[in-house]
Amino acid sequence: YKILKTLIKKGCEVYPVNPSCSDVDGVKCYKSVSEVPFNVDVVNVVTPPSVTETIMKECREKSIKRVWLQPGAENEAVIKFCHDNGINVIYGLCVMLEAL
Repeated sequence: YKILKTLIKKGCEVYPVNPSCSDVDGVKCYKSVSEVPFNVDVVNVVTPPSVTETIMKECREKSIKRVWLQPGAENEAVIKFCHDNGINVIYGLCVMLEAL
């Protein structure tokens, strides 16, 4: 949960998503992107590609247009899905090294 903790420390509003957790270090955790009751500017994904595909479909349904896929979360099908659905995608770069 290092990325989550760093984003919070930097002052970002974060809404963790994990179907197995109710909270992460005291921060409410949602079961899916679809359940987040707020507008979301960007989704940072740290999952295997098979899970990432489902998350991208949820992002499309919520009209989320920016995603950052951590290394290992992407595959060609996920990247193509993003491009085909107007989702701006960053992949192959770690948010901790590039943006924080």
